[in-house]
Amino acid sequence: MDKKGISPSILIVFFILFFFFAVVFLGIVLLITTQIDSAFSSIDLQVGVVSFNETYNQTLFQAFNTIEQTSDTLGVMLLFGMAILMVIIGFFSTANRMWIVFDIIIMIVSFILAVEMSRGFNTYISSINEINLIHADIIPQTSSLLLNLPFMVVVIGALVGIVTYGITRKKDNTPKVLEGF
Repeated sequence: MDKKGISPSILIVFFILFFFFAVVFLGIVLLITTQIDSAFSSIDLQVGVVSFNETYNQTLFQAFNTIEQTSDTLGVMLLFGMAILMVIIGFFSTANRMWIVFDIIIMIVSFILAVEMSRGFNTYISSINEINLIHADIIPQTSSLLLNLPFMVVVIGALVGIVTYGITRKKDNTPKVLEGF
């Protein structure tokens, strides 16, 4: 636990929940954009000299295409960004070594939660064919990282534990002369 009373390992629980809901939300956004894209692409409307299909292809289609092209990279960056952030927080934490038992219990609970989230995600992507296609074709790396979440939790949790408890840092023992002012 650091001075604020938060263990760096408790962040793994938030990490699991946030990543799960972020990937599910990303899949839903991609499902909506592909449905809108297919609906707008099928409209063949000509108003004067302006074609709806040409205007759509020059404007909104470009935005939907960009979302589809960058969504997998965004999901992977989100995962590794959170992992790096937890390691940095663990490094700057001033945890007492007696809290390692509490952190091990948190890691066990986090692993169980990750297994259940991975199973739930597998059920979610298997339930609807369109969602399965989106997660298999558009965001395959992000989906596979979420399916392998228990392994990721163990690796990241061990790394945070090593950084938090294994690396010794010098404590600032300089006297505070102006502490009362």
